Amino acid sequence: MPTRALLAFAHRLSREPWKITRRDWDALLAAGWSEAQCIEAVHIVGLFEYFNRVADGFGMESHGREHPLLLEALHANPTRDETASASDPDERSAR
Repeated sequence: MPTRALLAFAHRLSREPWKITRRDWDALLAAGWSEAQCIEAVHIVGLFEYFNRVADGFGMESHGREHPLLLEALHANPTRDETASASDPDERSAR
């Protein structure tokens, strides 16, 4: 089935991208997907991976779990930038 081949490729690309070979691409093409569709699939998987890492890095909620890293620190000290620029002459000159 074409959909099954695409999902298997996307899963492998997401979990083990270093293992993608020409054989994986050939399986998609043999299943009826065009080269443009395969390229689009790679872009979509890559974008979702990127967005998830950015969200995790900022401590945003993901899959019902909140990662209180950076956002928690920012909320705890919302005037951090103002305090730093008032006390740090290098910070003032950089602005």
